[in-house]
Amino acid sequence: MQLEDLGTILEDVLPGKVVYLAWPVGEAPPLPFICYAAIDSDNFAADNIVYFSRTSVQIELYTANKDLTTQGALESALTSAGVFWERSEDYIESEHCYEIVYEVTI
Repeated sequence: MQLEDLGTILEDVLPGKVVYLAWPVGEAPPLPFICYAAIDSDNFAADNIVYFSRTSVQIELYTANKDLTTQGALESALTSAGVFWERSEDYIESEHCYEIVYEVTI
């Protein structure tokens, strides 16, 4: 799976409300929305070249309230695509929203 494929999966969950890394200032849609970014690589080397490459991606779901429906849809979409995920959650006081963070490797 490529990063673009993951973007397509996320778009299916929240059409028009997915962006790579961050929304331009003043252009974020109303909550909920998703931001995602490649944050790291885990490469396997052989014969002094990258033989196999894996990319760690962070997916951030932002919601105004605890939104189990959207969260469930995202988790189901990732699982259906064969993507293993780990989840953490936080409330951002300054933004008055929940941030659900998914760590995946593609």
